[in-house]
Amino acid sequence: DVMRYFQKAIRRAGIDIAYSEGFHPHPLISFAAPLGVGITSDGEYFDIVVNSSDTSKHSLEVLNEVMAEGVEVVSYKRLLDSDAKAMTAVAAADYSRLFDLDLQLLQDAFLTLIAVFSLFLVASYFLFNPAREFLRKRQETIKNDIETAEKNKKEAITTKEEYENKLKDIDKEAQVILSEARKKAVENENRIIANAKEEAARIIERAGVEADLEKKKAVDDMKKEMISIASIMAGKVVSASIDTTVQESLIEETLKEMGDTTWVS
Repeated sequence: DVMRYFQKAIRRAGIDIAYSEGFHPHPLISFAAPLGVGITSDGEYFDIVVNSSDTSKHSLEVLNEVMAEGVEVVSYKRLLDSDAKAMTAVAAADYSRLFDLDLQLLQDAFLTLIAVFSLFLVASYFLFNPAREFLRKRQETIKNDIETAEKNKKEAITTKEEYENKLKDIDKEAQVILSEARKKAVENENRIIANAKEEAARIIERAGVEADLEKKKAVDDMKKEMISIASIMAGKVVSASIDTTVQESLIEETLKEMGDTTWVS
C-alpha cells in the first residue's frame, strides 16, 4: 500500500521517474526495509531512478504539495551511481510492541476479526435473512393453519350441537307434523262430506223438482186424455139414444178404442 501510494504521489508531482523495460513496465522505486503486514513506521527510506531532475529542494517541495495529511517527505537527495543504495545503507531498525504483544499478531487478529464480521454480515444478508424470512413466513402459515383449524373445530362443534338438538326435537316435530296432517285430513274429510251432502241435497232437490214437473205434466196429459175421452163419449152419446144400457156399451167401446196403454198412462 505504501509503495502504491508513493508511485501515485510521484506521478502527481510530475517527477520524471524511470520505468523498467519489458511487457509490463513499472516505476523504478525500491524501499530500504519494506514494512510487514500490520506494521507501521515513523519514517521510510527509498530510492527512485529518474530520467531527469530539478534541484533537490524543488523536488522536495512538489512532492510535499501532493502528500496526504500526516505524510511528509523530509529529505530528497541526489545520489551518484557509486553511492550505496538505501537497502544496503539501512543497517537496523527499532520495533515497539503494544501491550507486550507482537504487532503482527495483533494485525492478524484484527484482520481475522474484520473478516469474520464481514462474513457474518454477508451470510446474514444472503443466508440468515432469507432463512429468517422463510421461518417467519412458515410461522405465519402455521399460525394461520392453527387458527383456521380452531375455527373449523368450533364450527364443527356448533353444527354437531345443532344436529343433536334437531335429533332430540325430531320426535316432537314428527308428532306435530302427524297431528297437523290428521287435522288437515279430518278437515278435508268433513269438507268432502259436506260438499257431498250439499251436492246430494241439490240432486234430490233437482230430482224432486223434475218429479213434480213430470207429475204435473202427467196430470196435464191425463186431463187432456180425459177431455178427449169426454169429447169422444159426448159425440157418441149425442148420436145414439141415451139410456143406461147404451151408455155402458158406449163407454166400453170407447175404452176399447183408446186401448189399454192409453188408459194405464
